[in-house]
Amino acid sequence: MSNVSNLSDVNDMSDLSAQLAGVARALLAEDDVQQTLDKAVAMATDVVRGCDHAGVSLVRRSQGIDTRAATHSIVRRGDE
Repeated sequence: MSNVSNLSDVNDMSDLSAQLAGVARALLAEDDVQQTLDKAVAMATDVVRGCDHAGVSLVRRSQGIDTRAATHSIVRRGDE
């Protein structure tokens, strides 16, 4: 368990817990893997402070990088 230095840290942790619970519920509600990935990257830009774009990429030794979900084309370009 982490040390909490002040009351605002407790509130921040409570807010984070509530946000992550909401993300988990939203992801579980999706019908398939692709919809789940698309929802995850879309929500990442809302939940992660300073995140403008997000993506999920698979790196395979023989096939290179496969960007499975991205919020913007810049993410895909970064994987090229």
